[in-house]
Amino acid sequence: MASVTISEAIAAPAERVWASIRDFGSISDWLPVAEASEADGSGVGAVRMLALAGGATARERLEEFDDAARSYTYTVIDSTLPMTGYRATIRIEETDSAHCVLHWSSTFDPVGVPDSEMAKQIEDSYRGGVESLRERLTG
Repeated sequence: MASVTISEAIAAPAERVWASIRDFGSISDWLPVAEASEADGSGVGAVRMLALAGGATARERLEEFDDAARSYTYTVIDSTLPMTGYRATIRIEETDSAHCVLHWSSTFDPVGVPDSEMAKQIEDSYRGGVESLRERLTG
């Protein structure tokens, strides 16, 4: 099993960052690799369909959602990406009234590709999302 974990500071209030990412179905608004996203349902159990850069697709299910903790966990239930068992958690931690840290971690089993290659692809995706949020929220 492979894993990726990032923790990135963002110079914006935690509530602003959370407001930008909390809608499970709108990940394509801030994650560059997600060219389009659409959710079926809302709350825990909702399923989103992603069209990813390069033509890949993924269906993901919201497994846990905690508005007070600014956190959600999701799993990939079907994907054209070369992996299985993907489970990720994204969480926003307030550091002070004007700053926060975005924590994003996942575990997965690459299929037919080295762990390090799949991990790099996922980490690059996460970091692209953080950079996009920084640009949107800190100008």
